[in-house]
Amino acid sequence: GRLVPWKQIDGIIRAIEGFGNTGLVVIGDGPQRSTLKELAQKLGMNERIYFAGEQGKKETLSIMAASDLFVLNSTYEGFPHVVLEAMSLGLPVVATAVGGTPELVRNGYNGILVEVRENRLTTALKQLLEDKTLRISLASNARLTVKEFFNPGGMIKQTESVLLSLKGDHH
Repeated sequence: GRLVPWKQIDGIIRAIEGFGNTGLVVIGDGPQRSTLKELAQKLGMNERIYFAGEQGKKETLSIMAASDLFVLNSTYEGFPHVVLEAMSLGLPVVATAVGGTPELVRNGYNGILVEVRENRLTTALKQLLEDKTLRISLASNARLTVKEFFNPGGMIKQTESVLLSLKGDHH
């Protein structure tokens, strides 16, 4: 994504600072790139954080698929398609409860939702990194969610059901 303040990539970097064996891949580019690189250097995390830059769709999905989990720490989102992509790849998702994200991520079922104002990100990441069973469960439910609700057939059925309910008893 765009490396802009409301994506709070700096918050992710700070959240994993104490996890010595955890790395972070930041995909995307933007005005905060140099500031984020400086932060990584200041915290002594250069070897643990890789700034992949702007990538094509295929490359982005490949990098995501090779990861253990996906983090979205935004203070603002519309409908984050990247979360849907992460879920379809079977990645456990940790995301802030903003915009359309809570429509996708059901806390404790197919991901972990954290409040923007609280510093829950570190706790959520620690929990996921230490609990492989939880990661597997969330990932499995994430794939199910995508399959069930966000495929063309499922979306057509949902739309049809809404339209039929609006139609009422008028023949």
